[in-house]
Amino acid sequence: RGVAATRRRKSPPAAGPVDVCSWAPRPRSYVDDERTSSRRYRSLCERVAQTTGLAVVATAYDLTLDHDAAAAAVGAAFDEAAKRWPEALPRFGLGHSLGAKLLLLRAAGGASYAKLVLVAPNNSGVADSGRLLERFVDNFGAGGASRDATGVEWGSVIGSFAKMAGFEVSPAPDETLGRLGGVAAPAVFVRYEDDDLDSSAPIAAELSGASIEWLEGNHLSPVFVRVGDVALGSEAEVDAIAVAVARSLVRGPPRALPG
Repeated sequence: RGVAATRRRKSPPAAGPVDVCSWAPRPRSYVDDERTSSRRYRSLCERVAQTTGLAVVATAYDLTLDHDAAAAAVGAAFDEAAKRWPEALPRFGLGHSLGAKLLLLRAAGGASYAKLVLVAPNNSGVADSGRLLERFVDNFGAGGASRDATGVEWGSVIGSFAKMAGFEVSPAPDETLGRLGGVAAPAVFVRYEDDDLDSSAPIAAELSGASIEWLEGNHLSPVFVRVGDVALGSEAEVDAIAVAVARSLVRGPPRALPG
């Protein structure tokens, strides 16, 4: 099974409804991730590992207006975990929503990736990020879904957004686009037919040689959590993303997912 390896903290960060998966190749894959904020992406990371044979490192970050600082934290966590593999092995990056922006900031700042897979990348200001939080709460917070189930400390996340009122993210959307000329890695975009939070078009216009995969679903399709008999999200949509990612990264057909 695919597993994520990250450094532990005594308490999980107040994380938003997005995260980053990055990974390094290994003959077989395994997961070792206890961080609450990565739990919502465990199913996706496991499926990516199963279909590609790559070792997955899932990296979480604090919810903040300073996206450069968040990107640096993500990079530090990934680099620390990746020390177990030879430096000569290629590194790939997979990011969803704001997580995709963080990978782009890393790549624009000189981090080396063989390829980037950007799933419904979001390069928005605080207002649109608030809309994303609202949608996440509607989909996964309804019915009293607990922190243990979703990996979200709702009070902390909503409180963090309240503190952001009247401020703006850094780098701002236009500044982020202006930096993308420094991204050397080829990029594949995974987009959804029902997604008004996707920023793929303006981002792709700044990158050379980008390609696009279209899938059925919406902005939150990469998120899936199962607790007992309760499922939040769609396993079928997560499977579709894993296959699309594998198709982008491995030669030949991807491995079949276990039945």
